[in-house]
Amino acid sequence: MTKLTSILVTLLLTTIVFTSYAQKGDGDFYAFDENFKTVNSLDVATYFLNVRKDADSVFVCRYYQKNGPMLRQETYKDKTLKIKHGRFVWYNEGGKVDSTGIFVNGLKDGDFDHYDDTLGTIDTYAYKNGLLEFHKDHIKKFIYYANGNVEDLNLKSNIADTSSKIFTTVQIESEFNGGQKAWSKYVGKNFAIPKRYEAIVGRKGGRGKVTGYFTVDKIGKIGDVWLARSCEWSVDIEAIKVFKNGPDWTPAIQNGVKVKSRKRQDISFIVDPY
Repeated sequence: MTKLTSILVTLLLTTIVFTSYAQKGDGDFYAFDENFKTVNSLDVATYFLNVRKDADSVFVCRYYQKNGPMLRQETYKDKTLKIKHGRFVWYNEGGKVDSTGIFVNGLKDGDFDHYDDTLGTIDTYAYKNGLLEFHKDHIKKFIYYANGNVEDLNLKSNIADTSSKIFTTVQIESEFNGGQKAWSKYVGKNFAIPKRYEAIVGRKGGRGKVTGYFTVDKIGKIGDVWLARSCEWSVDIEAIKVFKNGPDWTPAIQNGVKVKSRKRQDISFIVDPY
């Protein structure tokens, strides 16, 4: 898990001019050297922080390597960035998710998932109002409850409650109108390779890839968009925008009722040399 210096002091400083690649509405930017000391220009920075007010009135903070992938995402409900409220994501140096989970009013609430290098889930720690309820080992297929009980998932079928759970495996998958081909067409039509990324890869060109997760709720709305594989700030923001703006889906079905499900989508692209 990447360790980062607290941002509460640095946010009192003047924001930097991020260059013309940052458009109106992209939020504020703060530059740091290799020791996470504040610097005045992105030109001499090693890392930077982008703070954006999200559509649902929460503040999302994303730390980046200057010309590389994300290090960490934090979400707060107040502009002073004191009350953790929303998704947090930690990444390895290559931009792949290490772990992620959600805070509600400063407390861990829900599943905190840990991933391997293939983006497979290896452990889940489930919390409610800040208290650990259980630890699920996805490799050994055991659940270790806080009260000391142990459940062997190898011995039973997984028929779960459908009231609030977010499903990754369902009996009938959620579906975009027109199927996967139509969804891929929507993504391809609306995703544009940012100029900033083109400038970073330069004349030699290069390949880029992001992997996003999002939920499709019981009425087909897309929500909780986050990246499991980060590429670079401008690419990530473009991908998140495309996912968030996606049209409604047909919800998933489990045990005969509509349920919230999680989807995964890769976006791969090539910048041609010039």
